[in-house]
Amino acid sequence: MDQNNNDTKQTAGKQAGRTQRRKEHVISVAQKLIKERGYDSVSVNELAELASISVGGLYRYIGTKSDLLEMICDELNLGVIPAMRAAAAEQTSHAEKLRAAFSVYWDRVWEYSSSISVAYREFIHFPDEFKQRHTKEQAEIAGTFSEIIRAGIADGTFADVDAYALSYQMLLLSHIRVLKGWALREYDKSSILEENMQLVLARLEPR
Repeated sequence: MDQNNNDTKQTAGKQAGRTQRRKEHVISVAQKLIKERGYDSVSVNELAELASISVGGLYRYIGTKSDLLEMICDELNLGVIPAMRAAAAEQTSHAEKLRAAFSVYWDRVWEYSSSISVAYREFIHFPDEFKQRHTKEQAEIAGTFSEIIRAGIADGTFADVDAYALSYQMLLLSHIRVLKGWALREYDKSSILEENMQLVLARLEPR
């Protein structure tokens, strides 16, 4: 009986792995097509053909065409807030907590910059419900920065700044590769991260 249960679990695990890989492949193909030609010019039939999957098979992953955009955008935010908080919790000083949280989000944006550029361009096509959810997720990310900043202000570690405004500035700085990547081709991820982190910490330095 135990052997049968183990075999069933292994089979289920392999199936889940194949499903996830296929979904990631669909997202990758959709992202490439939408980036090249725009959302309106991409058809479900074409996507299915290029992803080497039947149209019926494709609809196992999406309900409507707009779900493609949601899948692309969700790649960025999936699990990032718990990861930011966990990284911050491992540090002791407020400055290092802020750096840890910022680094996690920075790395995620850097990794998914192509997906984010598609989301920026095609945001108008997102359903209103998803726009609201995305806005809420962005607010939670900024809120993670803001909580650390406020804690540092409270004990005098940081200058008395507008934590809300600065947290959204950090959010914007994290997207610099998406917005101005063409100007930063000669720089690596770590050097740009450090430059922006120093900019934030300089603003927080008590006068």
